[in-house]
Amino acid sequence: MTTQTDDYESYHAANSGFAIVNSIEFNCGGVSINQEENFPSVRPGERIFTDYGALPFKQANDLRTFLTFDFDNGAEKIESVIFTSTGGYSEEDIGTPSFQIITAVLPHPLIDNAIMKSQKVGGLATSFNEDFDVNVEFVIPEKQSGLTTISEQKIRGLEYEDCIVGFATAEILDVECSGLSPENPNNEPKPVTVDYNMGTGPRAVATFSFDKGTEVVEFPEFYQGNLIARANPTFELVGVPGVTPLLYDVVDNARKAGAQTTGVSSIDELFDVKIDLMYGDILARGYDYSSCHVTDYILKTEHDLEESFYKGFALTNEFHFECLGYSPIDPHLGMHDAKKGDVESSKDYQKRQRSTWGPGFEYIPK
Repeated sequence: MTTQTDDYESYHAANSGFAIVNSIEFNCGGVSINQEENFPSVRPGERIFTDYGALPFKQANDLRTFLTFDFDNGAEKIESVIFTSTGGYSEEDIGTPSFQIITAVLPHPLIDNAIMKSQKVGGLATSFNEDFDVNVEFVIPEKQSGLTTISEQKIRGLEYEDCIVGFATAEILDVECSGLSPENPNNEPKPVTVDYNMGTGPRAVATFSFDKGTEVVEFPEFYQGNLIARANPTFELVGVPGVTPLLYDVVDNARKAGAQTTGVSSIDELFDVKIDLMYGDILARGYDYSSCHVTDYILKTEHDLEESFYKGFALTNEFHFECLGYSPIDPHLGMHDAKKGDVESSKDYQKRQRSTWGPGFEYIPK
C-alpha cells in the first residue's frame, strides 16, 4: 500500500491531491515479447523504412525529439517524449556515449527485435548484441501562423554510432554506443528569449563572447557554484534548446579535447560570459565570468511523472561551466552615497580672483 502524490502541489493546488493505492511488485524468471503480428513481410535483402510520426503530447516551444534507428534490415523513426543524454560530454569521464528514451508503448518491430535479442544474450560471453546507429534530431515542425507557413527548423542533431540496447522495459530504453558525432545545422545566431513564468524572480540573460562572435541567450534556470569550496568559479545554465550555433560549437569542441581531471586543456577555447539578472529592463545584479570552458553538457526532458502526459514536457540543454576569473556586478553600488556640495571654497575663490589681476599686481602674504 502506498500513496501517489504530486509533491508540494498535492497540498496546495486545487486540481491536484493524493491517492492511496495498492502497490504490488512481481519477481519473474524471465520475460519475452510477443512479436508474431508485429513484423512486416519483407523479401530477403530488402530494407524497409517506417516513420511513425509525431506523438500527441505538448512540448515546450514545440521542440520535438525524433530518433531514427538504423538496422541492417531497415530503419524506424519514432518520437520520444522523454530524452536524456546519459554519457558522452562529462569533462572528468567522456566515457561511452549513451542515452535513455521514454516513449509511448506502441509496436516498433525492428526496435522491439533488438530489445528481444539483447535480453536473450544478456550475460552470455559467447553471444553478441545486434548493433545499430541512431540519428537524434531536435526539430521544431512546420507550422501555420495566420496566412504564413513557417518551415520546419532543425535546432540540433546527434549521430550515435554502433549502439546496443543496454536496458529496456515496455516503454523505457537505455542505449549505449561507441561513437557520437554532433550535428549543428548552419543556422545564423540570434538572441534567444524565453516567455516563462518567473514568479517574482529575475530573468537570467547570458552574453557569451567567443572568438567567432557573440551570442545572447536567456535562461530560466541559473545556478551559481560554491565560490569558497572550489578553486575556480563554476555555474550552470539550463533552458530549452535554441539557435545558438556558437555555443554548441564550443560544447562539441570540448568533447573532442577528451577527458581531464580538472582545469583547462591547451586546446580548449576559452570565452567570457556575462550574466545579467533582469527585472524587465532593469539590471538587478550581474556576474562577469572570464576565461571559461565547458565541463559537462546534458540534454534531458523535464517532466512531472504522469502529469506531464496531460500538461506537457520540456526538452532542456544543461550547460556546466568552469572559469578562471569572476567578478560580481552591483549596479546600485555607490548610488546612495552622499554627494559633495557644488560650492566653492574661500581659497579657490581668492585664487580665481587673483588670476584676473593685470600685470604689476601680485598678492604678498603678511
